[in-house]
Amino acid sequence: MQAIFETLFDIVYLISVITLGIWMIRRSKGQEQYFLYGMMAVILGCGDAFHLVPRAVALCTTGLDNYTTALGIGKLVTSITMTLFYVLLYYVWHFFDLKSYCIMAVMMGGGIWLRSSGLVPDVFIAVFYTGLGCALALAGVLFWIMFFMNRTDE
Repeated sequence: MQAIFETLFDIVYLISVITLGIWMIRRSKGQEQYFLYGMMAVILGCGDAFHLVPRAVALCTTGLDNYTTALGIGKLVTSITMTLFYVLLYYVWHFFDLKSYCIMAVMMGGGIWLRSSGLVPDVFIAVFYTGLGCALALAGVLFWIMFFMNRTDE
């Protein structure tokens, strides 16, 4: 059962990320942020493919133990592409100002402190992070809706 669901998820993930990345690159029309985000998506998707495809094949055939070389090479390539991804992310972060970084630091520090302090029960943390994940997913959907609505085709 894990093999089926994980493989289906990997296929949908890889196709979605690479397709959206290529689409953003092609439609960037000189807008540097769109181009960089598209490049980041393509690099992330292609890099992940090097370890997700062998993993999916292994799960659907004879098992992970028989694909250690392919999985090892896949992880190596993925680590290289993740480095490229983070170099681009570092460049993209130059678009933010100091106030944005301060807000991010306070939010991350507060979340780490709240979780490790033991002041709130684990159930609260689980519900909170579920709600936060749903809110972020909705924000992503709204981003794509706004992106498609505000694009200009020539």
